[in-house]
Amino acid sequence: MATVSPHLENTVESGRANSNANANANATDHAPPAELAWLLRDYLPPSVADIGDSIHDALLVSTSRVTGPKMTSTLAVSSLSSDTVKGFVTIDGFNIVKGDIALKLPHYNRSSAVKVTISPNKPYKLHQLQNVRNHLLAAHDAFSTLDSSAYDAESLTMALKKILKESTAAMRCLKAAADSTVFPLKECDVKAFAPELPEDLIVEFYIEDSRLITSVYSLVLEPSSVVAIPLQQLQTRILSKFRTTKADTYKGRPVQVLDELTVESPFPVLEKIAESVTHASQQCSSILNLLRESK
Repeated sequence: MATVSPHLENTVESGRANSNANANANATDHAPPAELAWLLRDYLPPSVADIGDSIHDALLVSTSRVTGPKMTSTLAVSSLSSDTVKGFVTIDGFNIVKGDIALKLPHYNRSSAVKVTISPNKPYKLHQLQNVRNHLLAAHDAFSTLDSSAYDAESLTMALKKILKESTAAMRCLKAAADSTVFPLKECDVKAFAPELPEDLIVEFYIEDSRLITSVYSLVLEPSSVVAIPLQQLQTRILSKFRTTKADTYKGRPVQVLDELTVESPFPVLEKIAESVTHASQQCSSILNLLRESK
């Protein structure tokens, strides 16, 4: 990829000198300054094309095999140094299309293993990745409005600002899941599993930076007539063993969280997306600064 930033000052200063030496004897009131004309004609086109390549690369690795090349990832989902969680998931585009995970929770199902399987009929949708792709498509659309044979400052500035805005939004989606999209504010999609998950077991997936996060909760749901206890840490002694539980509400009912665990799985595709989008954003910022300085 071409890079604007590292050697930018020397190159631009050289261009400025050449442009000023030839400057404005024949210029009209409607012609851009010589330096700006040189940037638009000679210096910026490779860097602008590089932005388009970066957006295209990010889109390519986020594409489902149904709509593009086969881009699937199979990730291990396993807890470290124990068999509490052990399994895998396969991600195609922004859907988890396959997965088998064995859970062995201390306070659930008498500590016996429970198998969780992704339904082949209703893939688990990773909404963060879907949103990332939507932002990348919007950035690509903005890039497509540019006429590479003759850039003008106004159109280029508008397009780059749009690309920068959408790229920033895409990176924000990758950073973390919103509270409203995870337990306890969001109900688990039990139909994404086969068989469907019981009401007292939550399994959810989301993105955090370049990792797939698998969160598992076992619950005790109280009747809705019971007054909910505020969220807090409780020490409860059951069967002569201490365990930490939390009390909250879920689906409008008081609930105790008996087991809570999180597994992080490295997701190389996300690293590639983040690298390409970050590069595009940096290029946009550098070119926009040049355009402002050259007016």
